[in-house]
Amino acid sequence: MTRKNMKTEEQELPAEEVQLPSGGHEQEPTAVSVHVLKDDGADELAAGSLLVICSDPGFKRAGIEHERLKVYRDGDLTPRQIAQMRREPKLTLVEVG
Repeated sequence: MTRKNMKTEEQELPAEEVQLPSGGHEQEPTAVSVHVLKDDGADELAAGSLLVICSDPGFKRAGIEHERLKVYRDGDLTPRQIAQMRREPKLTLVEVG
């Protein structure tokens, strides 16, 4: 089959429709409570929290020596620190909405 024929066949396929569960949109969303479980206890991830995962504990970026796993509350970090951390491949940031 030629590349031209493959494109034609792909274009002829009908698009699938997304079906939402019936009644799901009428109810209030369920509150979700997330906790990071650690050896010394648990950290709650409240809305506005930022979970920072470091692949190289002790690594420094944005003026912080990073632990393997750290939860920051809303307002703990400046926008500049967050921007620096987002660009760092050794750090993974998880924002809680």
